[in-house]
Amino acid sequence: MLDHTSIEINGSLRRNLEELLKLMLVIWCKENQALKLVAGKPNDADKSIIIQRRGGQFGFRMHGSRPVLISAIEPETPAESSGLEVGDAIVAINSINVLDKSHSEAIEIVRSAGDTVTLEVLSTCTVLNPDKIEENDDEEDSLYCGYLWKLAGYASGLPSDKWLRRWFTIKTDNCLYYYKTDSAS
Repeated sequence: MLDHTSIEINGSLRRNLEELLKLMLVIWCKENQALKLVAGKPNDADKSIIIQRRGGQFGFRMHGSRPVLISAIEPETPAESSGLEVGDAIVAINSINVLDKSHSEAIEIVRSAGDTVTLEVLSTCTVLNPDKIEENDDEEDSLYCGYLWKLAGYASGLPSDKWLRRWFTIKTDNCLYYYKTDSAS
């Protein structure tokens, strides 16, 4: 039987995990923007999607803020056939950058869009399972793999503000493993 204290702890843990996920997505979005800027690509988004309102709705739901994410796509709506995916992070709505906007600000931009909305989005479906997976002898034992950021010096207790990009994998033993790159010390 759950008591009041364990319910509070579970609620607190859930909120902390949600905040961690949001932070990881923001870092990933900003990293993606920086890489595209360095590469000279003019657009921050992976894809630009134009959706025409039909029957009074576009057919998608948004969740969260900084970044705003696509949380649901209604069946048989314009959003379903547009290429939009649940989990996509919205970079811009009708050319207005919303990476640093609140949920209510993003909703208001969509409401004022008229019958057509253009969404520039970053696909998050490859964050934990990217198409390009490094060669790994134990690849068949991996549930998820990809890149994450690790705070340097954390394990040794030394204060640090340096973040290191590490390849990680979650294996079937439910443990998270991370690997240094060849250039890392």
